[in-house]
Amino acid sequence: MYAKRLFLPPICSHRVEDFLESIIFPLHESGSLTILKILVQRNYACLMVSTRGATALLRYTPGEVSITSASKQVLR
Repeated sequence: MYAKRLFLPPICSHRVEDFLESIIFPLHESGSLTILKILVQRNYACLMVSTRGATALLRYTPGEVSITSASKQVLR
């Protein structure tokens, strides 16, 4: 299992809804990733996505993004 954690500077931190609307949904609409499951709460989003034939778990809180996957390529 591979994991990557990114800490975002305050200027790049978005509310959960903004993160989904500006980053995740455009990627989904362009076909770059497929959203398999999604859980959204007030300050937290957890998504299971598929990209490049591999599955990844993406967690977002304002200021932090973490990605976990069995495929090292997904983290790039």
